Amino acid sequence: MDKKLTVIEAAKLLGVSKEAIYNRLRRGSLQSIIENGVKYILLTKSSLKEGPSIRKIDNMAENAYVELLKVQT
Repeated sequence: MDKKLTVIEAAKLLGVSKEAIYNRLRRGSLQSIIENGVKYILLTKSSLKEGPSIRKIDNMAENAYVELLKVQT
């Protein structure tokens, strides 16, 4: 699964900050291209493995929501 995403989209998908994406670009662990003045991050299966999984991020958000509901009752 190869994807072409903006820096913000890639950061959200990987569950990291924009700065972390730029750091990975500097280190060479992510590749990018520029089209019409917009930088796109090229994500592959291997680059997706570097960040936390989407399922883990979803679980953390769900757990935080459940805790919030517990406090409100």
